[in-house]
Amino acid sequence: MQWLRERLDMDDHNKDRRPRALAVFLRVYGVLSLAIFVPLFIGFMVQTPLLAEAGGPLNWAIWNDVSSGHEHAHVPPMLFAIYIVWGVFLLAAARNPLAHRSFLSFTMWANVVHGLLMVAQAVTGLDRYWSKFLTDIPFILILALGIFFLRPSGRAAADGAPQ
Repeated sequence: MQWLRERLDMDDHNKDRRPRALAVFLRVYGVLSLAIFVPLFIGFMVQTPLLAEAGGPLNWAIWNDVSSGHEHAHVPPMLFAIYIVWGVFLLAAARNPLAHRSFLSFTMWANVVHGLLMVAQAVTGLDRYWSKFLTDIPFILILALGIFFLRPSGRAAADGAPQ
C-alpha cells in the first residue's frame, strides 16, 4: 500500500488536495460516529426494547453476549462512550490534521488492530456475527484506510506543510 501512497504523492495536484480531503473525511467520520453512537448510548441506557438481546430488531447494531445472566451489561455503554469521545476528537482533528498527527496515527493503527481482531472473532461466530461484516468492521477499517491514504506524507509533515 505504501507504493500507492507514493504514487499519489507524485502528483502535486493531489498533494494540495489530500489535506483538505483528510479534513472532510475526518468531519464525516466524526459526525457519523456521533450520529451512530449517541443514539445507541441513549437507547442502551434507557433499555429500549429495540436493542434487547432477545429479539430486539436493532440488537445487531451492538455486540451480543456482553451481559452476565440478568445483570446489567457494562461493556456496551463504555464502548459507546469511547466512540462518542473519538467522534468529538475526529472533529477537532479535522480543523488542523497536521497538528494531530499522533492522534491520527493512533486512530489508524488502533482501528486496523481492532478491525482485524473483529474479523477473527466474527468468523468464529459467523452464525451470530455475520452482520459485523456489513457494519462495525468496514466502519473502522475504512477509517483506518482513509487516514492512511489521506494523511500528510512524511515529507509534508516534516516540512510543516499547512493543513
